[in-house]
Amino acid sequence: MAKPTNWIEGTQAVLRAKKGHDDKILVATCTSANGKPPSVVSWETRLKGEAEYQEIRNPNGTVTVISRYRLVPSREAHQQSLACIVNYHMDRFRESITINVQYEPEVTIEGFDGNWYLQRMDVKLTCKADANPPATEYHWTTLNGSLPKGVEAQNRTLFFRGPINYSLAGTYICEATNPIGTRSGQVEVNITEFPYTPSPPDHGRRTGPVPTAIIGGVAGSVLLVLIVVGGIVVALRRRRHTFKGDYSTKKHVYGNGYSKAGIPQHHPPMTQNLQYPDDSDDEKKAGPLGGSSYEEEEEEEGRGGAERKVGGPHPKYDEDAKRPYFTVDEAEACQDSYGDRTLGYQYDPEQLDLAENMVSQNDGSFISKKEWYV
Repeated sequence: MAKPTNWIEGTQAVLRAKKGHDDKILVATCTSANGKPPSVVSWETRLKGEAEYQEIRNPNGTVTVISRYRLVPSREAHQQSLACIVNYHMDRFRESITINVQYEPEVTIEGFDGNWYLQRMDVKLTCKADANPPATEYHWTTLNGSLPKGVEAQNRTLFFRGPINYSLAGTYICEATNPIGTRSGQVEVNITEFPYTPSPPDHGRRTGPVPTAIIGGVAGSVLLVLIVVGGIVVALRRRRHTFKGDYSTKKHVYGNGYSKAGIPQHHPPMTQNLQYPDDSDDEKKAGPLGGSSYEEEEEEEGRGGAERKVGGPHPKYDEDAKRPYFTVDEAEACQDSYGDRTLGYQYDPEQLDLAENMVSQNDGSFISKKEWYV
């Protein structure tokens, strides 16, 4: 075994980038000499070149490995690193060089911000040249030839003396020269009457995203309000539908109990003289009001009462017949008195003329408007 000797060397030729030339030029050579067994040589770089390899067997049995790296000189390759890597068994060798490429100037003009307006002061243009070697000469001109009055060139800077006016508008050209060549750049200057004021950024862009916590809080509040309102509505509806009129002044109008609120039912006139079979029980035959006849009432009140016209209605029944309703107490008393006997009375729809201050309920009863609204 023999440990090799390693080194790298750059080319002695001047690397110059020329437009239209694409020939690859040798830029570096990496050598690993007199190694046994031979070394492994490689390159490490960002350059877009190519490498070639050569092995030379020496008389003593050792091997010399040579690698050459070639590329097309360009402005992008200037100041790039090129490293040679040699691996031999467990040993690693690394050495690098920096590529030096000469190229003509790359020219840009700075200073025009797009807001040159009448009477503006203290404006200038500057010629920037990226070159290797650096540019040594600058020349200013316009597309029309000479520079306008009030414009002064000092090396790579063009000064505009006095206030800006329309005569200074135009295309300005800067030429930069170095030993490799001459290149130029240009800029078009526009003059406006008034200064340009950029509009403020959109409010939606300036405003950051709404925090998730705020969104959740708002949504929760809205949901809570909806739940409360819904509960109140349900409670009011249930109260309205379940209210049966529990006031002591409630009046009952006997009917089927299915009439709409505020609208008295219209029933066909009931037959005042009911026909019963001959063998029916006389006690179950209904009288005009309450289930008892006038004769029975006369016997209960006594025979010595005031004289009444034979066959005429008893004053009490005449008064009751004019009443459109009975109170709860009167109905219950009547029911207790007669038990299971049939309630019969004269029914006349014309007499069911309710007072304007009464309100009908769902169960067929009527209560005072004043108490209903309370």
